[in-house]
Amino acid sequence: MKNAALSILAITAAFLFASISASAQTGAQLILEDKISGSEGIALCPDGKLFAVENGSGKIFQVIDDENVSLFSEGHARAAGIACGPGGDIFVADYGSGTVSVVSADGKDKKVLAGGFKTPNGIAVSADGTVYMSDSTSGIVHEISPDGKAERLLDGVSFANGLLISPDGKMLYIAQTTAGKIVAAPLDGPNRGKKITFASKLKMADGITGTADGTIYACLFSSGEIAKAVKGADPEIIASGLKTPATPVVKDGSLYITSLTGSGLYKVPLPKEE
Repeated sequence: MKNAALSILAITAAFLFASISASAQTGAQLILEDKISGSEGIALCPDGKLFAVENGSGKIFQVIDDENVSLFSEGHARAAGIACGPGGDIFVADYGSGTVSVVSADGKDKKVLAGGFKTPNGIAVSADGTVYMSDSTSGIVHEISPDGKAERLLDGVSFANGLLISPDGKMLYIAQTTAGKIVAAPLDGPNRGKKITFASKLKMADGITGTADGTIYACLFSSGEIAKAVKGADPEIIASGLKTPATPVVKDGSLYITSLTGSGLYKVPLPKEE
């Protein structure tokens, strides 16, 4: 009886351990582990092409599917955020060189759009080709015209990081990493550039993405969690156990998420809309 009891305890402990391990990876699947490493920025183009950048190597890869990537561009110095422009060009916030550069849609040409920044990090591109870039350590968000003219949209942002343009193009959302907040800034009108708190309680929020219904998903870098934020409500953790999640993007009903100090990308299916 004693041995039987011990066996039951051992099986129960093993089951509990397995349950805890599974819950630590709630909703997250690791893909492309042997294809990409140390990734930070990720971008989805209007034509459905998906790109991710390796921060250290400065290489940008096109993600063909959940098992394959192809080299798109290289030679970027400590590239952070990337974004796709309306014509398929890839814009790169490169904090290694303090520049914002643009790579042609075919990957053959690369040029500096604007420079002289401290730590370019998050980046987003509007439908008319205007670029928004967060300069993290300066706390400034810059607006850069298609011809490369940069002006300050707002400042005083506590470690400005991930950026997201609202579906209607009227609002820019900014992750304040050290403040644990997402703020919104109108892009037009009398309140242009003024900060409005959208969500808080987002410890070390890094990259952000959103859906058409106004939901924002944020990578919580230090805790390894993905949070769902809706205006007027506390954030909801939808996935955990990820290694340094950096930037998310929504593609085909799932979040694809980079890992700054890990290998591969994470894939988190989102609940289907009823």
